[in-house]
Amino acid sequence: MESSEAMPLPVILMIAGFFTVIVIIAVTVATVSTRSYRPIAQEMARAERLRPGGLRIQGRVTAWARYRGGTEEAPRMRLRVRFPFHGSSHDAELVVCIDRAFLAGFAPGSSIHLLVDPEEPDQVAVDRETSPVELPRSW
Repeated sequence: MESSEAMPLPVILMIAGFFTVIVIIAVTVATVSTRSYRPIAQEMARAERLRPGGLRIQGRVTAWARYRGGTEEAPRMRLRVRFPFHGSSHDAELVVCIDRAFLAGFAPGSSIHLLVDPEEPDQVAVDRETSPVELPRSW
C-alpha cells in the first residue's frame, strides 16, 4: 500500500533552512581561511618573483608576533625587518610560516637574508635559499 501524502510544508522549510545554514557556514569558513592565508601566499609569490632579479640584502628582524593561523610545528609569524637600501634604512613587514626548527633564527635582533625589488624597496621577501623557513620534505 503506497502513501500518496505529501511532506508537510513546515518539514520542508525546516530541511531547507538546515541546508541553508550548512552552506552559509561552509562559505564563511572558506572565506576566513582564504583571507588568513593571503599574506603568506603573497610573500611566497613575491619571493619567487624576486629570486631571479631581486637584490640579496641582509636585514635585521626588529620585531615579531604570532599571526593568526599556522600550526604548532610551523606558526605564522609577522616579522618587522629593517634593511639598508641605497644608503638609507628601510622597514618592511612580512607574514611568513616558519618551521619551529628555524624559528629562533628569526627572533628580534637576528640577521636574515632578504630579496628586495631594486625598483620598489617595499617589495621584500625572505630569501629562502639562505634563510630557510621550512625543513626539506622527504618525499
